[in-house]
Amino acid sequence: MAAGPILIFDKSLLEALSPDEAVWLAQFYRVNMTPLFFVETLADLEKEVDGGRTPEHVVGRLAEKTSVMGVDANVHHSRLCAGDLMGYRVEMRNYVVRGGGRSVQKGEQKGVIFDESEESKALGRWRAGEFMDVERQHARAWRAALANLDLEATSEQFKPLVQGETRPKNLADIKRFADGVMNDPALSERTLGATLQTLGAPYELWPAIFERWKNAGKPVLPAFAPYAAHAMTVDLFFALAIAAGFIAKERPSNKADIAYLHYLPFCMVFASMDKLHARTVPLFLTGKQQFIWGRGSEGGAEKTRRALLGST
Repeated sequence: MAAGPILIFDKSLLEALSPDEAVWLAQFYRVNMTPLFFVETLADLEKEVDGGRTPEHVVGRLAEKTSVMGVDANVHHSRLCAGDLMGYRVEMRNYVVRGGGRSVQKGEQKGVIFDESEESKALGRWRAGEFMDVERQHARAWRAALANLDLEATSEQFKPLVQGETRPKNLADIKRFADGVMNDPALSERTLGATLQTLGAPYELWPAIFERWKNAGKPVLPAFAPYAAHAMTVDLFFALAIAAGFIAKERPSNKADIAYLHYLPFCMVFASMDKLHARTVPLFLTGKQQFIWGRGSEGGAEKTRRALLGST
């Protein structure tokens, strides 16, 4: 079991690996299992499959591959954003943010114990072909939510911002525009209000968050709550890219794919076979982070395997 680097991958990457390759992956990386990967995998229970397979077989196969890895479940981004906005700073140091730890002490030594996560327990059940009714309900709800997502409305709402002489020419321009909004002091109050709504911060926390913001001198969001600012930038970037026509509004699944970017501060390597990730993830990486994608070149999945696993 590897201690690192910390790797995030989406479902498309895991589907491209064989069980043996998943074993090798575990020798080189520590996996950050995002809530989105967990839900996407679960949602396959309601997906039509071919080749004589059952949805249960597909999900069980993915669970089998993750079972051989050193996997940590990351806390959901909405929970982290709420804490960040309340003043509990979220460390964005390319490490997994885990929940449910218990403080322990023996003599002068102190530490934290993490019990097995519910996600890990679920993967164990899925590997054995055991699925709870509530998990099937969640799968149906997830697929229904994507099917009912109205990206056309998002496009119309944000279209006025990306028209005219200053119209963005590419996704890099969209990213710069979103960063500019986040760092504009004249927009700081409106940005904070939009962030609370967009990221789903509990309504009962809003007064305390606004009071803390005022007491801090009404700063821009990246200075006030850096992780919440990152998550909001991802969502604003997506909405603007939809409105400008750089990301297809006809594919609701794009919303799920872009949500992986909320977790980029908690990894060192992000790997995917998804074209949208190839176009967007590099725009959000910082420092020594790396994106690995091989689908667009000759060799496809094989190139991705080699990039992740070397010549093994």
